[in-house]
Amino acid sequence: MKQCNRKKAHHINNALELSVSRDELMLLYQPRVNLTTMTTECVEALVRWRHPTWGIVMPESSASGFYCGCMRPHELRQTAS
Repeated sequence: MKQCNRKKAHHINNALELSVSRDELMLLYQPRVNLTTMTTECVEALVRWRHPTWGIVMPESSASGFYCGCMRPHELRQTAS
């Protein structure tokens, strides 16, 4: 497991909280296709963060505070609501 950079995680989490009010989150749909029958079996809904200067932030980065213990699960839920 990588060493947690608490300062970076705190910075990312603060920016993520602002991303909702700035309309920086986008919803993408990813179909899962059965390659044998070529039919769509289901669709995944994915949320991506388009930061104005960082570009598309990968989920591993935006949740870094949660993964390294800098953010508790209930704080993550509050951020999302």
